[in-house]
Amino acid sequence: MHNIIFFDGDCSFCNKYIQFLIKFDKDNKFYFATLNSQTYKKFSDNWIPQPDIDSILYYKNSNFYYYSDAIIEILSDINIFFKVFKLIPQKIRDIFYKLFARHRYKFNKNSCVLPPKEVQYKFLD
Repeated sequence: MHNIIFFDGDCSFCNKYIQFLIKFDKDNKFYFATLNSQTYKKFSDNWIPQPDIDSILYYKNSNFYYYSDAIIEILSDINIFFKVFKLIPQKIRDIFYKLFARHRYKFNKNSCVLPPKEVQYKFLD
């Protein structure tokens, strides 16, 4: 099974984050699906223990990562340096993550960014 990053396709900040990941995913570790995709629906109906996620969810090695753990795990797959952020207690990280996620639409106007053709295969639906 692929490493899948589920994201809010309506959030321009989330879309920019996905574009950033595509740029630095030199080893083709990531596949992507929006939170309103059929892929997400299949996962949420069968496997996702917390279906109330509204920003980023990471599926890797049969595990689900939520909130700040998802961001750190994804970035650590690009560069091991990012694991240093796990030294910050999860409760503290998640407070900031949830605060940012709740207000992320204020930071950018909504816009959908279409992926370049050479990476469209990474988008599951």
